[in-house]
Amino acid sequence: GGPPDVVTVGGIGLGGAVVFVAGPVAEWLLAPFLVVAACVLWMSVRPSVFLARAVFFGAVALGILAGSPDAIGFGAALALGLAVALPEVEPLALAGLPLLAVSLVMRLPSVLDAETARAIGWLIVAIGAVAMPASGLVAARADRLGAVARASAVGIAALALTGAGLAMTGAMPDAGWAIAREAVGAVAFGPPALALAAAILREATGTDGLDWLGGLARGMPVFASCLLAGCFAVAFLPPGPGFAALRSLIVASVGAAGGLRLPLALVAVAASVFAALSAFAALRGFVFVCLGRPRSLRAAAAEEIGSRARDGLILLAFSVLVAGLADGADVYRPAVLATGLARWAFATP
Repeated sequence: GGPPDVVTVGGIGLGGAVVFVAGPVAEWLLAPFLVVAACVLWMSVRPSVFLARAVFFGAVALGILAGSPDAIGFGAALALGLAVALPEVEPLALAGLPLLAVSLVMRLPSVLDAETARAIGWLIVAIGAVAMPASGLVAARADRLGAVARASAVGIAALALTGAGLAMTGAMPDAGWAIAREAVGAVAFGPPALALAAAILREATGTDGLDWLGGLARGMPVFASCLLAGCFAVAFLPPGPGFAALRSLIVASVGAAGGLRLPLALVAVAASVFAALSAFAALRGFVFVCLGRPRSLRAAAAEEIGSRARDGLILLAFSVLVAGLADGADVYRPAVLATGLARWAFATP
């Protein structure tokens, strides 16, 4: 709670100084991304891939810590450009870009008047209510695991932004930010885990197409277990962070005032439809990849992944489970400490 701390770094940027916001809000946005980035960077064996992902991580971190919406927008534009130009950063992009969007929305009330902020908040809610079921439908119809990861990232990001938009409108001043925070945990861990799994599948079998896989739980049991954890993160099943966000939205909608009950009920229905479709897509993806008979020779001959990729994927899967079972503040405590140390290092007398 409380306003974020503002740290001024002198001698950087066109204006001679860059203002960073490294208080509680920035920390709970950045902390899960630090955990995911550590796993992804550890798995990056090739120097070129490691460098590309490290640069992308820096762009996202600076965007989240930026103290104004225009600086966040610049960081988001830079990160988006890197994501388009460098396909190897996709696992980080599926977490980083939604976190930047949430960070931008959370800064808007500080620079807008109340009426404008309320109008923009309802616009965000309307877009989110359409984007959630649409992305769930795309995920349920996807024939590649990578496509499931991307559609899930869009849908969960829409849920987080919907929560933030409801807070901006004043309809859910407290519950809206809680929904956004809980959805951040789901989008930070689930889609990157699926994207990493898709990349490993392409390396091990030549494809992440669901119709060409199957039976990998026999030859790649560790990979199958980690994929199950990633599917759990995007399936909105209890006690995952996605389920917590959905539950908070439904509870707040039921207790809403009379005039807001109908629009909030429609938002809750859209989120519930997305959750159901996302759960179906996650279950379908795991079954098609890991269970049944192999549907290609390369899938039948696939072997367990290398040690570094295995260790990184195990740590990410473990983070998914811990984020769902424990309080977010405790889960991210080491990462929050890291952001605190960075704030201290950048502080000027």
